[in-house]
Amino acid sequence: MLSHIHLKNFKSFRELKLELGALNVFIGANASGKSNFREALRFLHGVGRGYSLIEILGEKWGEGGDLLWTGLRGGPREAVFSGATSFDVEIELRSLDDIFSYGISIAFSRVRGLSSQKNDISSVNFLSPIVTKEYLKVNARPVFETGDAADGKTLHVVIHEGPPTHRSRAVQLSHSKPILGQLAQTGHGSNLGPSLKGIVASLTELSFLEPDPQAIRRPSFPGSPLGNHGENLPSAMLDLFEKSPELEAAFREHLHSLTPLDVESFEFRPDRSGRLELSLREANGREISLSSASDGTVRYLALLTALMREDGCLFLEEVETGLHPSRLALLLDCLRESSTNRRNQIFITSHSPLLLHLLGPAAFEQAYLTYRSEESGESSIRRLQDIPDAKDVLETQDLGRLHTSGWFEDVSYFAESPL
Repeated sequence: MLSHIHLKNFKSFRELKLELGALNVFIGANASGKSNFREALRFLHGVGRGYSLIEILGEKWGEGGDLLWTGLRGGPREAVFSGATSFDVEIELRSLDDIFSYGISIAFSRVRGLSSQKNDISSVNFLSPIVTKEYLKVNARPVFETGDAADGKTLHVVIHEGPPTHRSRAVQLSHSKPILGQLAQTGHGSNLGPSLKGIVASLTELSFLEPDPQAIRRPSFPGSPLGNHGENLPSAMLDLFEKSPELEAAFREHLHSLTPLDVESFEFRPDRSGRLELSLREANGREISLSSASDGTVRYLALLTALMREDGCLFLEEVETGLHPSRLALLLDCLRESSTNRRNQIFITSHSPLLLHLLGPAAFEQAYLTYRSEESGESSIRRLQDIPDAKDVLETQDLGRLHTSGWFEDVSYFAESPL
């Protein structure tokens, strides 16, 4: 589980230090920084997948011409806070047995090139990201750390091996790709074993679900995992039911609570190309194909499938989209169950005052306000329990109404403004 994160000069955050829990709800106005916090997690996910910096910040294409990674919004040029030339990301991850501390610093150098405009040979500047510092510690024991660049193109990396050798050795590695990925993919990290596997697995398992009904409705090949837009839902649901047969009944109960449908079973059938199609069979024998089910129904099936896994980390943006307000309590129950019984860490963003109201007293520990200064453009995040006078005011005021009125933002701005 990601327990702490520290951002410096990353996108709209000049500096952010945040302690996180199992269920984390981010509220705030549009363009306040919620999506930029998500981008920080996506940056870490790209590191875990072993991509180069330009691929993480830009985009990654496969050999067949398929887009494997969309990169961060704005690319390298908008990855740093206004006026800065570098950014830092530091995290602490906790597993059942270990505490991982990881940090990386990225600087941007300007590379000159030629303009693409016809008859224009003036030079233009491109931003090239490089690693300037990176480290990993497990239970406070150094695993690797970087020194100064050796020749302007490589980094001096000191690797500390654990028992039984307890020796240190130095290697030269590229500064265009995170050291963590280079060690995980080369023989240089062969003696680090669980130390590398633990942190890489945690970063790789970060997932970001933005359900798209059109993508969800498409048939999928057996064995395909649930995608970021809900694609491959039929195969992901079938795999889930085969591993845990009792979950099929749980899905039926959830759909019955969400909709008037009386679903008796889920039917998985191959089409002519061998891809799986999904239909919902009601007790009266009527079948509803996924292609004709409502947007809210297919979105909820994708959310359920993501939340029913175990020991994962999931980011859901504007989680209430497509759901009737009266069903938000049902969704919140699913989020709570997933973060407790299934040991998932969940991050959600929401504009719904009702969802915040339904959180009740737990909102003080689980909800975070994201806000942005109009003067500096700097984003900040703070837990509701840390907002001055919030608990006293809530003795007489409704939590959702305070959110709708902008009271949390007003108090936070006032508390941070110079006298």
